[in-house]
Amino acid sequence: MLLGMDISIALKNFNGSYDVKKFSLFETSKISERFPSLKLKTVNKGINIEVKCPVCDNFHYYRYSFNELIKGEVIVGGCEILGIPLFYIGNYDKVKQRVDRCNNVNRSLYAMM
Repeated sequence: MLLGMDISIALKNFNGSYDVKKFSLFETSKISERFPSLKLKTVNKGINIEVKCPVCDNFHYYRYSFNELIKGEVIVGGCEILGIPLFYIGNYDKVKQRVDRCNNVNRSLYAMM
């Protein structure tokens, strides 16, 4: 059985929409280059994530195992203060589907204002 080592990350930007990028789990250093507000560190059998929240302006910290990243469909990390999703990690199609839905809702809200 081959395991897919490619994951997608969607991170909420300061405009309120999400940016989506594809990565390999072996390219964690490139993730921080493309998302300056996101820092990833590999630790024993997992990964630590530090993200600067564009909503509350605080840092939030998360820890996931490699099994969660590879086998799970979508991991959602959010702002602990406001409960708003900050990032999605997982299968590209599933992440893209959630991001498109959120971005469409945001565009509709802005259009109504």
